[in-house]
Amino acid sequence: MAPSPGGLVSALTSVLQSRKGLWIGWPGTSEDQEPPSTYEGIRLKTVAISAEEYEEFYLGFSNATIWPLYHDAIRSPSFHRTWWHTYREVNMRFATTVAENVAPGGTVWVHDYQLQLVPQMLRELRPDVHIGFFLHIPFPRANCSCNCRGDVRSWPDSSAPISWDSSCTPRPPTSHAWPSIDVGDGYRLGTRFRRPCHPRRLLPDLGRLRPDRRTRGRSERAGPGREIREGLGNPEFLLLGVDRLDYTKGIQQRIKAIAEMLDDGLLSAERQVMIQIAVPSRESDAHYEQERHDLERAVSEVNGEHGLVGHPAIHYLHKNLPLTN
Repeated sequence: MAPSPGGLVSALTSVLQSRKGLWIGWPGTSEDQEPPSTYEGIRLKTVAISAEEYEEFYLGFSNATIWPLYHDAIRSPSFHRTWWHTYREVNMRFATTVAENVAPGGTVWVHDYQLQLVPQMLRELRPDVHIGFFLHIPFPRANCSCNCRGDVRSWPDSSAPISWDSSCTPRPPTSHAWPSIDVGDGYRLGTRFRRPCHPRRLLPDLGRLRPDRRTRGRSERAGPGREIREGLGNPEFLLLGVDRLDYTKGIQQRIKAIAEMLDDGLLSAERQVMIQIAVPSRESDAHYEQERHDLERAVSEVNGEHGLVGHPAIHYLHKNLPLTN
């Protein structure tokens, strides 16, 4: 079994190992095969999703409806009733699986927009457990006009006009500047707590990224990045982009900006080098396949106009890279 290249796996692996946690998730395939029960000391529990459900729940409602909607409709979201019904069904399947496996009074941490209905469903099934929810994309405003600076403030803006069901366990009051809101007709009736707007990054265990004995000597001899720099012709500086191949990452806009700087003479393919790593993403989705095609065409155009023999303006890789080498 190969772990997902996403950042969530890297960030949570050490947490679950230290807490002896259980990871509940989709195994990544709709085929009828027996997945492993553990991974690096972490217990695993899988939730089955059929090929048709994958199309409607994941590619459909999650990534063609919620994803563009929450990102301020960079692309127009699509709405289909059958997608919504399947989304609810899959969320209930996850909630039921969690309810059957979490210990009395245990803690459940639900992640991201694909499972936004799970907290409320789980609260109805297991009112004894503590539930947290982490949204990894911008929180939408009530009028859906989101932006990077605004999504921290979007949660309180959206809490006023909608009914608050308090599915997630309230955090205790803090000294945060947000005013309090009432929680009624739900879990812990009448509880008052401050809006938990505490944006933070999930970071991997940095100890796993340190060079091991096999690479430490080489790294000390070569110095940080020296081998890479020498292989690129010792440019004055390197520009590095590492992103999942998604239109919300702005990779094409970045390539366009590099092209304009090359046009204006602010950059030179011989003296400055850019490396862009585009991690494969949702390759079964036609929209993402088109995104890859457009990106690679943009890179080719820049290299065709500004690259030199042995000195492409942009070094482009469409592949997963190991956590360590």
